[in-house]
Amino acid sequence: MKVLISTIILLSSLSVLSSESLPVSKVFDGTSASCEKKVDMWNYRFQAHKIKSFKTKVSKDSLNVDIETVMLSCEQKDNGYGFFERNLFSDFGYKVPSELDENGEVLFNNITVSTTSAKVIILNAKDYSEVLSINVNPSNENVLKLSDSVALDQVLSKEELAQYNNGKIVKKSLDIFLIRELNIEDEESSLKHRQSYGSFRVTLNLSK
Repeated sequence: MKVLISTIILLSSLSVLSSESLPVSKVFDGTSASCEKKVDMWNYRFQAHKIKSFKTKVSKDSLNVDIETVMLSCEQKDNGYGFFERNLFSDFGYKVPSELDENGEVLFNNITVSTTSAKVIILNAKDYSEVLSINVNPSNENVLKLSDSVALDQVLSKEELAQYNNGKIVKKSLDIFLIRELNIEDEESSLKHRQSYGSFRVTLNLSK
């Protein structure tokens, strides 16, 4: 099963008077992730990240952001391989070969992965300066809904802000990453690991 990690929501321009979905493009590590064979389960042992919706709204001098995001787990079921939505904070695991038994068969260690914290970071696509960082709080839902706001002068450069205030349309591209702090352990050891997922790109058309 092959799925697009980025989902095109609506092909529409941004209206500063209403909240609208923006098209989201995967730009960093490919346009799609495959879960079609056993090796894909290993390649995506830390899961894959999907942005289901990205909406913005300008309110006075701030940009309000609403994001829906979900993790995808590559798993084998009776009818084959496929991606399944999973909660970002639910534990998951995988197996690694450890040694051979007396019959020459490979023995595996069970690895458990837990998420200690996570945040979504939005960066300026031009210079990769940070625009906004949103901490992700634990939830019982697979699809997480995140909301935050940032001052327009943190989104736009001085020149862009001047153009915006003069009534011109300003096009601004932003890149979105998920940063996930993981604890990886087996029966004998435990280690910390930071996993980055991304990036997705959105382009805003801002005007008064």
